[in-house]
Amino acid sequence: MSDQNGSGPEFSFDNVSMKWGTAWQRTVTRATELQLGLQELGAAGDGQDALETSRKTVEMMHELENISAEQKRLIAQVLVDVPRDWLASDAPDVLDWREPAALENLLERKYPQLIVELNTARRAVPKT
Repeated sequence: MSDQNGSGPEFSFDNVSMKWGTAWQRTVTRATELQLGLQELGAAGDGQDALETSRKTVEMMHELENISAEQKRLIAQVLVDVPRDWLASDAPDVLDWREPAALENLLERKYPQLIVELNTARRAVPKT
């Protein structure tokens, strides 16, 4: 883990296959669809059966949890390091970023930024 504050996470895409890229894009697309669906359910709440709306919301939240777990698994395949200031104060000094569970030490407010940084780093990989 990096001791540098203010820097971003480090990724390596040296051994990433098309299968990884397809799986990553699928999780991003599905998460976006679910988030939009949750917004629609919230906006349409007046005219729909409240119980049915609640059931649909819970189902969608469970699916988002599953997608989050899949994203963590995929992130662990490319994440090399995260700056210390991105982690909770009680995070262990040594974390194995190849383990998806290590991401549980990330500050919640930093997770969206981690995704943005991953996508930016992925686009920056030379195509040769």
